[in-house]
Amino acid sequence: MLLLGVAVAGCKKEKKSSPNYWVKRLSGSKWQEALRSLERMANTPGPLGEKARAAMLQPLIKLFDRNSEPAVLTALVNLKDKAAVPVLEKALAAFSETSGQSLDNALIAANALKVWGAAGAPGAEAKLITLATNKTPLQTPNQGRVRHATINEVRMAVIDALGSYPSTASTDALALLLADSPDNVNVLLQGAACRAISEHPDAARALPQVMRGLFLWHKDISQTGSYPQCRLAIARIGAAAEGPLSELVQEKYKTISEMAIKEKWKADESGVMVTKGAELLGDIRATKATAALRAQLAKEAAADVDTVRTAAYAELLRSLAVIGDKEGSAELLKLALGAKLEGFRGHAANFYSLSGGREGKAALLAVAADASKFEQWRIAATIALGRISSSADDVKALEGLQAKLKADDPVKEVATEAISRAKIGAECAGKPDCFAGKLGDANPAVVEKALLELGWAGEAAASVTDKIIAAVGAESSAVRTVARIALSRVKPGKCPECIKGLEEIIKKQEGSSARRDDPNETPVLLNWYLGKEAPVSAGGAPAVPAAPAGGGGAPPPALGDDPPPPPSQP
Repeated sequence: MLLLGVAVAGCKKEKKSSPNYWVKRLSGSKWQEALRSLERMANTPGPLGEKARAAMLQPLIKLFDRNSEPAVLTALVNLKDKAAVPVLEKALAAFSETSGQSLDNALIAANALKVWGAAGAPGAEAKLITLATNKTPLQTPNQGRVRHATINEVRMAVIDALGSYPSTASTDALALLLADSPDNVNVLLQGAACRAISEHPDAARALPQVMRGLFLWHKDISQTGSYPQCRLAIARIGAAAEGPLSELVQEKYKTISEMAIKEKWKADESGVMVTKGAELLGDIRATKATAALRAQLAKEAAADVDTVRTAAYAELLRSLAVIGDKEGSAELLKLALGAKLEGFRGHAANFYSLSGGREGKAALLAVAADASKFEQWRIAATIALGRISSSADDVKALEGLQAKLKADDPVKEVATEAISRAKIGAECAGKPDCFAGKLGDANPAVVEKALLELGWAGEAAASVTDKIIAAVGAESSAVRTVARIALSRVKPGKCPECIKGLEEIIKKQEGSSARRDDPNETPVLLNWYLGKEAPVSAGGAPAVPAAPAGGGGAPPPALGDDPPPPPSQP
């Protein structure tokens, strides 16, 4: 009987509900069915899922050696086990331009290594750099009916993965992609290179190349350039970019000026260098660059209606408002009261009210009350008054204005809202907690006013930082704009809680109307804060200092001199 029992036990078969049943079949002709069954089990919560994941790991690694199907690599990646990293490296090494299967595997591997990064898969960096920088055709060979990944899709994923490898070697490799022509590299890959650089603490190493990347444009792909991604990199570089950007905003940055001459940007008088330079200086809150901004603004504001570069003018105003220093506010007020082109005075008044200046109350009140003035200018002056007013006397002055206006005067209705804003300022009288309590109001104008006051309070309002961060994720675009300004004033230095909060907001807004309205603004602010962390390379060595002013300065030794300007458009 004992022998019979042993025999029965030895003949016992594993059930189909057991992972081991399917693991044994991975080596047979029906391995695909076995793989699908194991994947279903692995995705099951609880003990069964854990047992399946443990049982299938090593067999899948061996299966990939025999049969390097993308489905096998995908299953391995989904196990999220570090033991799969050597297989990912093997998939990169096997990359071939003529093999659809190897293209698919390389794409899967690169996307996984983006998650693992330098901490989890340090040995993959060299292979990623090789694939990122190797010259490859812009199109793949015809692969028949099956749609495989393209070479450029693989390179895009590889470049994105290098964002998770913040080393000197990776930064320099990415910078070299920006040194090439968009016709040779594909400008979409160059944009990805800037985005990856923006994730590196030593992004300043690549400053000359990133500056060039701001103006790379592919002539055959409509509205496609690398500016948005390179803007993120500039935000990460931060203060080190102030000098070069100050030259750019005055159209004196050597490398870009040479590109402009070659590509005849001057001919259309677009002011693209001024526009981009001003936006970027605002992004990094470049207090040391306001003299350059004011000087260029004076030139733009002196133009006639037929020659004024509207985009450049508006961006200079916005940048000075975001930076919010005393001299910049004074310049904005000057233009709000007497810009050469009357239609631009209201624009200047709007930005003056965001800058933090309070000295212009009486002058703006006079404009608002004068029915002979340009209507839109008067309305803008009244809105500005509501934003900057914060005392009982201010409320009284606005109420007096409203009482004097005729019933059909359009400023009268605007004055009502201005009074409401001024009353909030008077009620809270500089108390951050009081203003923070207004951030939940259903009226965006109330929230905006509270945020403005908190921003003007600066670091004295640090106790309500969490509430300001939350406002960055508001539904109202106007509120989000003011919240970002307020946050940078309340927390102008390192701010771990800002980084965490902004990351959560960006993740939450993915695909929402808020992200579509201003897709780059919150990520730019996040990168500005990330750039305030200690700028050291992955190996612990200090980052190479940013290029000095003077036409781009010298790039890192490994990258050589500034590359010649490419055929491109702004």
